[in-house]
Amino acid sequence: MNYKLPVSALILAGGRGERIGGNKLFLFLDGAYLVESLIEKMSRIFDEVLLCASHGESGAVRGAFSSILELHSVKLTEDRSPGRGPIEGLHAGLCAMRNEWGFAIGCDMPNPQEAVIRHMWNSAANLSGEYKVSAARFDGHIMPLHAFYHADCSPHINYFIEQSERAAPGERGAFRKELRLKSFYGRVKVNVTEEAEFSALPGWRKSFEGYNTDEEFKSIFSF
Repeated sequence: MNYKLPVSALILAGGRGERIGGNKLFLFLDGAYLVESLIEKMSRIFDEVLLCASHGESGAVRGAFSSILELHSVKLTEDRSPGRGPIEGLHAGLCAMRNEWGFAIGCDMPNPQEAVIRHMWNSAANLSGEYKVSAARFDGHIMPLHAFYHADCSPHINYFIEQSERAAPGERGAFRKELRLKSFYGRVKVNVTEEAEFSALPGWRKSFEGYNTDEEFKSIFSF
């Protein structure tokens, strides 16, 4: 039996889900919230699980998920302010976790593959202390979700968030469009696991699947 990784799973669940008609955290399928299965999977792999919710939604989340949060000792965090995107949820999770490393995944990524995650962690665990992010790259793109982040990323993330807040009102919207999860990558050392390294792991691409639209949702769940 595989041991649990000494890493905190950070399930980012603060998105508004505008393209799918509502917050994806509360999507319901076959008698259960979809995120319940993800929480169960994360709790089998990691020794701590955090659910990172939108600003002001902690009460609703506790009401909907009280039993599974208690069952898996899930810690609930909340964005400090609305409208900042997933980078705010990542910051909240990194600040609240008890481990040095966190694994960030979206609540709309239902099929994480344990073999893929452990392969990435083995790469990250062997890095020197100067590396603060360990992510995968395939189809030419680094994937900022389904990636490992060291707690030391927190001040770098906060720097970009504060820059956004200091922007003039007329510039703030444009600045926030650039406030992506990878915004701070230029300030830290990033380890990249290349696509070829996953080739021996069956179904590895499923681990990175997510949905933003009804079409993507139906594709993943074979409607």
